[in-house]
Amino acid sequence: MKSKLNDGILFLQETHSSVNNEIQWKNELNTQGFFSHGKSNSCGVLTAYYGSKNFILRNQLCDKEGRILILDVRIDVSNYILINFYNANTEIDQLAVISSLNTMLQKIDFTQTHKIIFAGDFNLYFDKKLETKGGKPNLKLKSIAEIIKIQEQYNLCDIWRIRNPFKKRFTFRQNHFSGFIQRRLNYIFISSNIQEFSDHVDILPGLSTDHSAVVVTLMDENEFERGPGLWKFNSSLLCDQIFTSSLKIHIEEIKNESNSDCDIYDQIKWELMKYKIRNFSLKFSKKRALERKIRKENLEKETKRLEGNLSNPENKALYEQHKKDLEEIYNEITEGIRIRSKCEWYEYCIKIV
Repeated sequence: MKSKLNDGILFLQETHSSVNNEIQWKNELNTQGFFSHGKSNSCGVLTAYYGSKNFILRNQLCDKEGRILILDVRIDVSNYILINFYNANTEIDQLAVISSLNTMLQKIDFTQTHKIIFAGDFNLYFDKKLETKGGKPNLKLKSIAEIIKIQEQYNLCDIWRIRNPFKKRFTFRQNHFSGFIQRRLNYIFISSNIQEFSDHVDILPGLSTDHSAVVVTLMDENEFERGPGLWKFNSSLLCDQIFTSSLKIHIEEIKNESNSDCDIYDQIKWELMKYKIRNFSLKFSKKRALERKIRKENLEKETKRLEGNLSNPENKALYEQHKKDLEEIYNEITEGIRIRSKCEWYEYCIKIV
């Protein structure tokens, strides 16, 4: 662990630590370590900082079960809320743990400068297709909805999934009576406003454990050239018949999936629905943007090719049609820029080279 963390924060779960071995562990870590102890055979979380920057602890909260540890810290000039989380296994117990987490978070004095890192073993997954393999996976819909509410309240994002929207990777493996199963149970949620500073996101092999390590590298904001902002819903999608018809089908599938649990609350259904719609819209937008980019490049190539032989009436007609199609694409791009920049009006001139 030390070799991987020359300068960073370590989140460990299921440490099985106790007050009796805390001093020994701190000596072995050779750094500041903060605990929420469990029992010798269950639970326990540990958060430690490695690095040369000035580390100041301002507040520390933990539960009595060894599942939650919250640190309010200042590292150099940046303020962080570090949430180390080890969720229970059954959904009814998970809801109790998440409720305790919410109660503790309400005691934290959040400011606009705080950056949040919410990491740990959540013992649930959000997508059966991308985050499970083997066995008979079931979504813990109530727990998912509560985690989504925390994400939305504190504006957090699953940075690994954002960087790998369609990749199937797992953090937990186990031999089961139904066969070998794999799941993505370990997550690092970070404040959405720092996702642009995430230089490297990866899942590393776990040693002496059935869980893999999730790693996120954050760049120094002062050395980072600012890039594009956060993704927001593009309302022009509502004019896309393919999008609206596909989304209607997707919503019905979500409703049917939610109805499999007759005891689920309407609010939980709504939270899950928003999460699924956002994911669907994000994937559709990326796919449409890629298709538009490829089409634009092809039209530009064809336009240049046809320019050399416009004496042919067929070539000229095709050339004019390509120009018209290109202008429509550029108008759409320009309109998007105008909306994002909040300009009331604009003038434009398109030259096809």
